[in-house]
Amino acid sequence: MSDNIVPLAKRQKPVSYTIDVTHHFDGNVEVFVRDVSDDPRSRDAVMQTIISWATKHMKAEHIHRAMLDRIDVLMDAKAGTPEAAELSDLAAACKAYETKYFK
Repeated sequence: MSDNIVPLAKRQKPVSYTIDVTHHFDGNVEVFVRDVSDDPRSRDAVMQTIISWATKHMKAEHIHRAMLDRIDVLMDAKAGTPEAAELSDLAAACKAYETKYFK
């Protein structure tokens, strides 16, 4: 059997979810995720999709503002939780953005 072929019995179930994006006239964007399983693989797939979409379709300053808003929500996250990991990732992304654009 070829190295790149995965037997059906070993394939993982696909991650399925729904993303609703509302772009308001004032420039704000709301992203709602529905119907996603609560497991690390699914959460990671959703985040990767949102990041990919956002970097292609949103202006950098809107992405930065959305990250700051999410950081505000996550500020009380307990260490070792998925929320704390998300907070850390968002803080690193904001720092990289601010280093690049606010020198």
